Amino acid sequence: MTTSLGSPHRRDRLALALIAAALVVGGCSAPDDDGSEVTSSETAVDFPVNDRGQTYGSEDDASYDQRPDLLAVVATNGAEGFVVRDDLDEATGANVANPDEAVEWERTKEAGLPDAVLPVYASDGVTTIGEFVITY
Repeated sequence: MTTSLGSPHRRDRLALALIAAALVVGGCSAPDDDGSEVTSSETAVDFPVNDRGQTYGSEDDASYDQRPDLLAVVATNGAEGFVVRDDLDEATGANVANPDEAVEWERTKEAGLPDAVLPVYASDGVTTIGEFVITY
């Protein structure tokens, strides 16, 4: 059964997703050893840096706002490499900035999007070693 975007159930799910995203982007806090509060955005992650000045690594190692420029993925050919973070965010809708954009993104997806094919790079951010496909 398909529900319309305007149904209460669909709106509730979208609202919960947006709240969860806001919590992730906002970070969380916890007391430090000295009792002061440290937020996740204050905890630096040291990713390697390539010759182009791009950081690279796994997004699992950082909070949302500290993810590296190049995110680790496995290409369709099995090669381990990296996709550009901004390209991945655009292809997945992770770059929506407000509820209106989120609703528009959902409508666009429901209307049918072709698969997104992103180039997979070596850590240099230049050498293409495969493709990463996102199916909607």
